Amino acid sequence: MTPDRPIALCAEACRILTDAGATIYQQWTCRACGHRHTNPEPDAFYAWGQCDCKTFTALGMCGYMVVLGESRGTH
Repeated sequence: MTPDRPIALCAEACRILTDAGATIYQQWTCRACGHRHTNPEPDAFYAWGQCDCKTFTALGMCGYMVVLGESRGTH
């Protein structure tokens, strides 16, 4: 697992990747329980996430998953 990085750096990298045709999914780690999440919405970054443990986490640090060759709008 790649460690979380500042959201601004991730968003800039993902902008370049989406401009090149990739699909990205924001990932983040719950600060309370450590569970790793992947947001279901493609090509979107959120400032907050809610874990299954009911904790809200500010997503100042996050990661992302890159999907290549996926047609958009087929989810």
